Amino acid sequence: MEVVWFLLIGLAAGWLAGQLTKGSGFGTVGDLVIGVIGAILGGFLFRLVGIAAYGLLGQLIMATVGAVVLVVVLRDQEGLRRLNAPQTMQDITSRYGIWSLPCHWQM
Repeated sequence: MEVVWFLLIGLAAGWLAGQLTKGSGFGTVGDLVIGVIGAILGGFLFRLVGIAAYGLLGQLIMATVGAVVLVVVLRDQEGLRRLNAPQTMQDITSRYGIWSLPCHWQM
């Protein structure tokens, strides 16, 4: 029975994450998968910070927070490019929108 509740909370958390991040959602199955993975991620993040979630509402909040973090990471189009270190100061300024004086500094 706990598995059914876990899946229902995951479905609700995935749907809420899609609504909170102003998305159209990922469909029923996608919302369920994102919600379940988000629930696991949320549990990890809450334990990392030292917050305990009790009851159905607490579990839903925890799963939703994890699902929102997961949706933001999944929707980040530049996520993989950010992992690559910039090669020049111009790369840094153009990537992050920082204004700077012309420079020939190389990493």
